[in-house]
Amino acid sequence: MSKQLIGGVVAAAAIVVAILVGIQVFGGDDTPTTASQFQGVEEVATLVKGIPQQGAVLGDANAPVTITEFADLQCSACAAASTGVIRELITKYARTGKVRMKVRLVQIIGPDSERGALAGEAASLQSKGWQFSELILTNQGPENGGWLTDGFVEAAAEGAGLDVERWKKDFAGDAVVNTFFANTTAFQATAGSNGLSTPTFVIEGSGEKSVIQGVADISQFDAAIVKARGAN
Repeated sequence: MSKQLIGGVVAAAAIVVAILVGIQVFGGDDTPTTASQFQGVEEVATLVKGIPQQGAVLGDANAPVTITEFADLQCSACAAASTGVIRELITKYARTGKVRMKVRLVQIIGPDSERGALAGEAASLQSKGWQFSELILTNQGPENGGWLTDGFVEAAAEGAGLDVERWKKDFAGDAVVNTFFANTTAFQATAGSNGLSTPTFVIEGSGEKSVIQGVADISQFDAAIVKARGAN
């Protein structure tokens, strides 16, 4: 099955959408094509189990601090953050109701990243975007290695516990496209003169806003969360 991907260019802070084109990419022989071939399915499910999740947001909606992550599912640094500091943040802050975490998927690595982002947004429409993204990042192949195929994302959707038929319809729909472009615009505005790189984290609350780029230590987030809380 081919999935139409989005081509786009940015001019004068506006996104100009090119014609959607069909693309079929085949990964290597070791690319998972069924949910049973994915590693970390139970670990990822346990990581977020019992934590409120609405759309792409994980954690208490009334939490005083929000951490937004801009991520590319092909980005090796995003994978390192996923299996490291992200899991620490979820356990220490999202599970305890101190922080809510939002993932916004973008494309900077290559065209397959668009497929991953659209698939992830379709998963968020079932409020399982975190399960899907973490599972993809846990099983990530090399950047632009041709592994992020239609078969791969469909198997990941099954592994993440999604209603796969509903996910397929959402994956092909306009809502995920609109969210992808909104994420891109927000990412560009956040990165500013620092340049586009993933992962990029925005930590904000009633106090001081912080932006962290790259794979950071949990202590850096601890400090940013204290600043974001302000006097609260």
